[in-house]
Amino acid sequence: MVYLFASAAIVFLVDQLSKAMISAQAVVVGSARAGIIRISPVRTAPRHFSRRNFHATLAVVWIAALVSVALLRNTGGPFDTNLAMIALGAAFGGAAGNLSDMVRLGAVIDFIRIGWWPVFNIADAAIVAGLVVAFTGVRA
Repeated sequence: MVYLFASAAIVFLVDQLSKAMISAQAVVVGSARAGIIRISPVRTAPRHFSRRNFHATLAVVWIAALVSVALLRNTGGPFDTNLAMIALGAAFGGAAGNLSDMVRLGAVIDFIRIGWWPVFNIADAAIVAGLVVAFTGVRA
């Protein structure tokens, strides 16, 4: 469980720090047309973010998922490795980062643009990568 919480905390802190730096323009943002990867902040606020009780529902789902992983940790299933715990921690940390943005700002700050791919942030990347690693059953 230490791996789960440690990786979640690290991803959450890196995500929030990167968003704060981008929002404060503490990061040097190159030319909008330079290179394949562009950094430019965008606030993503779909309509459902403002619905009544939406944030509370997300928080409850996040907590339920975290409790489920904790209960499944020693069942001999795909989550019984340290790598799976690190990966799931990264996903939970990313989800916590985006949930924090939704609650505080009413929007998620996305800032990484790669070609035609939709704009995303570190939390989004951690969620996807963490779940892929955890659910593919990669063994360490």
